[in-house]
Amino acid sequence: MEKGEVDGACGITWTSLKSVKGTWVRDRMIIPIAQVALEPLRDLRDVPLITDFARTEEQKQLLRLLTIPGAIGRPYIGPPDMPADRLALLRAAFNTMTADADFLADAAKMNLPIEPTRGEKMVDVLAEVSALPRATLEKMILARE
Repeated sequence: MEKGEVDGACGITWTSLKSVKGTWVRDRMIIPIAQVALEPLRDLRDVPLITDFARTEEQKQLLRLLTIPGAIGRPYIGPPDMPADRLALLRAAFNTMTADADFLADAAKMNLPIEPTRGEKMVDVLAEVSALPRATLEKMILARE
């Protein structure tokens, strides 16, 4: 892109772009036109979500389904029979770590924004996927083949 060989790119996470090419963001050398996300990012509130372009409920469901991997990111997963008190402890520790001033300062030095998806939100997202009509899920599977 810097050499003018292409006019656009897709599939680059905003976090990675800010970290690796922060000057592009700062100098407005790039203009995001849509977000592949469940919710707008803090610094992209004026950029529409891809679901905003859906014309039908099924299209919206399919587009939301595309956003799930980005919303989940790199999850920490425990066994299905994990005791509730241990789950609560691990979630609290994660939430405390991601709000810690030293942790956030280190991330800022690397130009890495910290916007974690909380465990409760992940449960909601996965429940949403589980509730989708089978036909919608099959369309997504076929589209990816």
